[in-house]
Amino acid sequence: MVRKLTELNYFKTWDDDEGYAIVNAMVLNDAFIKEVIQELGYKIPEREIREPVVNLGNNTILKGLYNSLILYATENQVPDKHLMYLKTKEAILGIIEANPDHLALFYKFSKPVKANLREFMHYHQASHLPLPALADLSGRSLSTFNRDFRKVFHTTPHKWLLKNRLNQAKELLLTSEKGASDIYLELGFKDLAHFSRAFKKEFGLSPSELRPR
Repeated sequence: MVRKLTELNYFKTWDDDEGYAIVNAMVLNDAFIKEVIQELGYKIPEREIREPVVNLGNNTILKGLYNSLILYATENQVPDKHLMYLKTKEAILGIIEANPDHLALFYKFSKPVKANLREFMHYHQASHLPLPALADLSGRSLSTFNRDFRKVFHTTPHKWLLKNRLNQAKELLLTSEKGASDIYLELGFKDLAHFSRAFKKEFGLSPSELRPR
C-alpha cells in the first residue's frame, strides 16, 4: 500500500520471451475511504504511520480479490461499476483484516494533505496537465493552488509552466535533431504558431532562427 503524494520508481527485468510489463494498481480515494470506513463501523486511531510504502503481507482476502480482478484484465473486459465498488470495498476490508494496526493508515489518508509545491512542480512540470488537475493532485482547490503558487514562485502557474516548457524546447533544439514541429507537440503547446510566437517572445529568436546559430 502506497501513501498518496509518494513518488515511486520501479524497475522491471524481463526474460527473452517477454515483450512487455503490466502494472496493476487499485486507487483508493479519500471520499471512498471515508464512506467505507463509516459503513463498516471502524474507529480510526488518531496516530500517523510514517512509512511511505506498507507491506500488507500474505493476505488471503487481497489475493482472492486480485485473482478475481486479473481475470477481467486477461479477457480485456471492463467490470461493471457496481461490482468495482464492492471490489474496492473488499480491498479496504482486506487491508484492515490483515492487521488492525493498518487502520492508522486511513487516518492519514482521509485527511487533506498538501504537497510541497517546489517538489510537486519539479515532478509534474512535464506532465502537461491542466491547472485544475494539478491543483487537485497537490491537495488544493484551484484558488488555493494559485495563491500558494504565487507565494512560493512569485509568479502565476501559467507563466511558470510556460517558461519551463520554453526552456525545455530551447534545450531540445540545441541538443537534439528534433524540429519545432516535433517539439511543440511533445511539450504540450496547442499549435506550432503559438509555440513559435511564445518562443520568440521569450528568447528573441524563432525556433528556426535559433538552430542555425
